[in-house]
Amino acid sequence: MLEYYLLLALLFAWLLPTGLDLIRLWPKPPKHMADALAAFKRLLGKLDLQTVTGFGGYYMAGYYFSQAHMSKRNLYFVQALGLLGAGATIGLSGWLTAKGGHLRLTLYSYNSFFVLLESSAVFLSLQMLKPRLWSEEVLGGIGRVCHGHLPAAPVIDLLLG
Repeated sequence: MLEYYLLLALLFAWLLPTGLDLIRLWPKPPKHMADALAAFKRLLGKLDLQTVTGFGGYYMAGYYFSQAHMSKRNLYFVQALGLLGAGATIGLSGWLTAKGGHLRLTLYSYNSFFVLLESSAVFLSLQMLKPRLWSEEVLGGIGRVCHGHLPAAPVIDLLLG
C-alpha cells in the first residue's frame, strides 16, 4: 500500500510539477504545450495534491528508505542519481536563467524531481553511516557537550534578552 502512495506522490508531487515548471519556463513553448500547462495547473490547483503528497511524500519515502536494506551497488546507483539531479538542477536553472534574462530558481524547490533525487541520495548515504553516527561513544560525547547548554538556552535568552 505504501508503494502506491509513493507512486502517486512521485507523479503528483514531483514529476508533474517539475514537468509543468519546465514547460512554463521554457523559452517560447509551443501553443499546445502552453494550453496543456494551463489545464494541468488549474487541475492541480483545485486538487491541492502537492501539499498532501509533497511533504507527506518525503516523510513516507524516508520511512520506506529506513525500512529498506540496500546493497552497496544500489546505494552507488542512488548516489549517482543524486549527483545527476544536482547537475540537472544547476545546469537547467542556469540555462533557463540565461534564456529568460532573469534568475530562475524554480527547480530548487522542494517539489522538484531533481531535489527529490538529491534528497534521497543524501538520506540513504547518511543512513549507511548510522551505526557509526549513533554509537554510544559518539552520542555520549555529544551529550556531554550539549547536555547543559540546550535546555538552558531559552532561559538564558529570556534572562539576558
